[in-house]
Amino acid sequence: MTLQGLSKPESAIVDTGAPIYLIPHKIWRKCVTKVIGETELRGVIPKKECVMFVKVATIELRLIDPKYATETIEIKAYLAPNDNVPLVIGLERLLSEFDIFFSYHTQDAFIKAVE
Repeated sequence: MTLQGLSKPESAIVDTGAPIYLIPHKIWRKCVTKVIGETELRGVIPKKECVMFVKVATIELRLIDPKYATETIEIKAYLAPNDNVPLVIGLERLLSEFDIFFSYHTQDAFIKAVE
C-alpha cells in the first residue's frame, strides 16, 4: 500500500525462520509507515561488515499470489536502508491469521485466510 493506493506486486521470499518482514528501501519509501524503533540485523557471520542497521516499523500491505489476495493487513517490518536485500516475508501475522501450506514434493506453497 502506497500513499497513492495499491502498488505493483513485488516478488518475495517466504522465510519461515524470519520473525518479521524485511523490506527494501525502494519498496517501503513509497509506503505509509510508522517507525517504532531501530535495531541491527546480524547473520551467522559475526563480523561488523555483516551488520545492517534497520528501522522497525508498522506498514500496511496485501499478500498476493496467482490464486489469492489477502485483505489489507498491518504488520511489523524491518525497513532496510538500501536495496541490497530481497523482500522477505516473515511469520509476523501469518501464523495467527492464515493457514500456511508447504509441499516440497510438489514445489508448492500458499497461504489461506483462516475463516
